[in-house]
Amino acid sequence: MKKNIITLIFFMSLIIINAADFTTELNLHNSYTEKAGNQSEVKGKVLFNFEGEKNYTLDGEYSFGDNINKIDMAKIKFDFDKFVLEIGRNRIGWGVGYNFNPIDIFNSKPIGAAFDTNYLKDGRDSIIMTYYNNENSNLQAIYAIKKDNSMENDEVGIKYKTFIKDFSVEGVIIKKSKDISEKKDLILGGTIAGSIPKLDYGIWSESAYYTDQSKMKMVVGMDNYFDKLYVNIEYYYNGFGENKKEMYTYILAAYGKNLAHHYFVPSLKYDLNEQTSLSGFDFLNLDDYSNILGGVLNYLYDDNIGISISPYLLIGEDDTEYGMAKSEVGSYGIDFNMKITF
Repeated sequence: MKKNIITLIFFMSLIIINAADFTTELNLHNSYTEKAGNQSEVKGKVLFNFEGEKNYTLDGEYSFGDNINKIDMAKIKFDFDKFVLEIGRNRIGWGVGYNFNPIDIFNSKPIGAAFDTNYLKDGRDSIIMTYYNNENSNLQAIYAIKKDNSMENDEVGIKYKTFIKDFSVEGVIIKKSKDISEKKDLILGGTIAGSIPKLDYGIWSESAYYTDQSKMKMVVGMDNYFDKLYVNIEYYYNGFGENKKEMYTYILAAYGKNLAHHYFVPSLKYDLNEQTSLSGFDFLNLDDYSNILGGVLNYLYDDNIGISISPYLLIGEDDTEYGMAKSEVGSYGIDFNMKITF
């Protein structure tokens, strides 16, 4: 709490003394589920940005509202031509996968986040150093402080990125800490992303090999635009999962971990006009055949007001990965969100 107050005072001082730019967001959210009924909340966010006269910038985001009072992101960034240093609570986004990112152990995103236009990762207290060898390659190192007492140690990662013809290629090595749901390990991984020549289909692959446990996580995907229609498909292999529901460790689901081996996620997005889009997706567990079927209607009234409506269905037996949540929330639900920026 003291750290949050000090950081907030620091950024407020920047606004008053140095005329930093800031934006305020107000989010009105309502969630309805079959068993839990209506739940509403109002929350806000203040975004700070200050650009120094020389080679540094300061950025921050502070969230407040119903039972919310936290610093989402706060960092200082130094840019020394080929070398960039970022210190503070950074949003880390390793990986090329759309729904799954096996190499992003620092700031992993929850299920369905790719379809939530209002979702932003919480920052991770860290130091990020990036060296740009040239316009096609860079080397990045991350030192991430443990999130809380559930983690045993801090975490470290190194990533090298380059281009081979029209494909981006990355190699990573990560020292992962033990936490409440996973063991510590040394991870070797990488990504490749590009497009199929002439067909213009985007393709990508991302993998992480846990050397101590001899287990792999991997995602492969493909996408394309057909005029106003965007189509995306992904397959995810989780080496830590089980291929039979009788073998599930159900407690892992409470920590956002996948329980099975094989997943398939088809999705599409259709732009009705410049202001309105309609999306649909299906998170399918190929081992127990449970799934989350959902959609998102996004409407942008203008640059300052946006509305999203997201209905979903939980399909599966009570002892399956996605079916077991029905005992608490029911088989269906719908989320409504309005964001006002000023």
